[in-house]
This record gives sequence, structure tokens and C-alpha cells, in this order.
Amino acid sequence: MAVIDLQDKVSALQTDTVSGVPGISIEQRFTGLHDRVDIVGKNVLDRIDKRTKELDEKIATRADQLEQRIDARADLLFEKVFLLRKDTEDGFDRVNRDIASVELRIGKVNERIDGLESTVDQRFEKVDKDIAELKTEVGELKTGVGELKTGFGELKSMLISLGAKAPES
Repeated sequence: MAVIDLQDKVSALQTDTVSGVPGISIEQRFTGLHDRVDIVGKNVLDRIDKRTKELDEKIATRADQLEQRIDARADLLFEKVFLLRKDTEDGFDRVNRDIASVELRIGKVNERIDGLESTVDQRFEKVDKDIAELKTEVGELKTGVGELKTGFGELKSMLISLGAKAPES
């Protein structure tokens, strides 16, 4: 009985002096505090969830925008690379056409040179033939001149033997 009496007194004392609110026990006070902490914690978690959701949405939006910008830039770069590649291929095609044109012109020049060589060879052959003929004619002229000298010598001898005198100069 004494223990029950003491428990009632402790309970009454705790209600009046410890809790600060008359008529409420420490257990009720702790339960109330825990409930308030739970409510505050739930509010904090709700705000964190809300904020996290907002940030996730913003990050997703920014990621989408960034992805769109990257895609647009990549498309632009691919287009520039394609155009550059096409320009390069066109340039190589022009170079190949120019090389073909130059090769054709070189072929024509080679044909012309071959024709000129043939013409020059024919002319040299003709010149060689003409020189040979000239040598023959000069040889014949030398022979003729030698015969004339001999003839003049004989004529001079005959004139002297006939008594002709050389004119005085």
C-alpha cells in the first residue's frame, strides 16, 4: 500500500512540477514532444522531397536543353564536316581533272616534239645529203680547176713558145 501511495505521490508531483503543464504526465509530455518532432521532421522531409523534386525537374529540364543544344551543335558540326568533306572531294576532283588536262597537254607536246624530231632528223638527213653532194661538186670543181691550171700552164707555154710577151702592168 505504501508503494502504491508513493507511486501516486510521484505521479502527482511529476504532473505538477516536472512537465510545466499542470495535469499532464511526463509520458504524455514526451509523447507530445515526439509527435511534434515527428510533425516537424515530416514537414522537413516533405520540404526536402518537394525541393528535391523541383531540383530534379530543373536538372532534367536543363539536361534536356543541354542535350538539345549539344545535338544542334553536333548537327551543325556534322554539316560543316560534311560540307568540308564535299569541298575537299570537289577540290580533289578538280585537281584530278587539272592533272588529266595537263597530262593531255603534255601528250600533245610530246607528239609535237616527236614530230619536230622527225622533221629535224629529215632536215639533217637532207643537209647531210646536200653536204655530200657539195663535197662531190667541190671535188669536181677542184679537179676542173686543176685541169684549168694545167690547161693555162700549157697555153702559157705555147704562147711563150710562139714569142708572146706578158703585158706590163
